[in-house]
Amino acid sequence: MKLSSSDRRFWTTTVVMLLSTTAALLVTDRVLSGRIENLAKEAVPLNTDILKNRSGKFRLDDNAREYVSLKKQVSTAISELKTRLEFPFPAWVTPPNDAKAGEYFIKKHSERREDMRTLCTQKGVQLLDGDLGFDRSATGSIIDRAKAMENLKSLSIVEKLIVLLTDTKVTTIAKVSPEDSLLTGSYRMVDNPAYSEGSTQPKKKRVPNPPFIREYPVQIEIICDLTTLMKFLSSVRQEKQFLLVRDIAISADPPENRKTAELMKLGEVYVTIAAAAMRFLSPEEHNKQVEQVRRTQQWLKPSKPSLYNEPMGF
Repeated sequence: MKLSSSDRRFWTTTVVMLLSTTAALLVTDRVLSGRIENLAKEAVPLNTDILKNRSGKFRLDDNAREYVSLKKQVSTAISELKTRLEFPFPAWVTPPNDAKAGEYFIKKHSERREDMRTLCTQKGVQLLDGDLGFDRSATGSIIDRAKAMENLKSLSIVEKLIVLLTDTKVTTIAKVSPEDSLLTGSYRMVDNPAYSEGSTQPKKKRVPNPPFIREYPVQIEIICDLTTLMKFLSSVRQEKQFLLVRDIAISADPPENRKTAELMKLGEVYVTIAAAAMRFLSPEEHNKQVEQVRRTQQWLKPSKPSLYNEPMGF
C-alpha cells in the first residue's frame, strides 16, 4: 500500500514525538532517581536532629510528664494542708469492733473525766463542770455506735481545750457544752427562679455546694483576767490551727449563777468561747453529699449546657 505524502508526514511526526517523549523520560528518571536517593540519605540525620532539638508544641511527651509531676505535687500539697488543718483525733475515739460502742463511750468518758479533774487540781484551776458537758446518767444501752463515735470525738476536743486552759492557768472552767457536729462547705450565688421584675425576691440566691467538712463545735465558759485570756487565744493559734475560735463574748458582769459569781475576783471577766475542730470528709462521704445535693437542687440545672461537670468552689 502506497502512502500519500500527507500520511507520511503524519506518521513521521508521530514517531518523532514518541522518540522525544521516551528520551525525556529516560533523562528525567536518571536525574530524579539520583536526587531521591540523596534526599533519603539526608532525611535520616535530619529526623534525628529534629527529635533531638524539638521544642514548643512538639514536646508533647515532656509536657505530659510535667503535668503528671505537677499534679502529684498539688495532690501532696492538698494532703499536707488537710493534715495540718484537721484535728488530730486520738486513737481511742474509735471503739474496737468487738466492743459495745455505748458502753465503750461511758468507760472512756469516766476515764477522761477523772484525768481532767486531776489535771485541774494539779494546775490550781477550778473545774465546776465535772462531767465535761456530757450526761452522766446516760447508759451505754441507749447510745448507738454512730452517736458514741461522735461523743468520743467531742470528748477529745473538750479534753484538748481543758489542757490548753489549764496550761494558761485560767481561774475557773465554769461550764462545758459540746454540741452536735455539723457539715459545712462553700456556697455559690445563682439566679433565683422566684425573682421577677418588681418582686421583693432577691435576684440571686445563695446555694450551698456539697459540704466537705465536718465541724465539732464546743462552747466553754471560763473566768480569768484579760492577760490570761490572751495567752489562751495565742496558744490556740500555735496548735497548728486545728482549733478554731468561732465566737467569743467577754463580760465584766458576774453571771446569774450565784456560786459562779462569787468566784469572780476584781479584774477578772466572764468569757464564753465558741470553739470548733474539724475533719475533712472521706471521698465516700463526700460523694454521698454530692448525690444528695444534686437530688435536692434539681431546679438549679442550667437551661444551656454548662462548661463544668460539677459546681466549683470545693
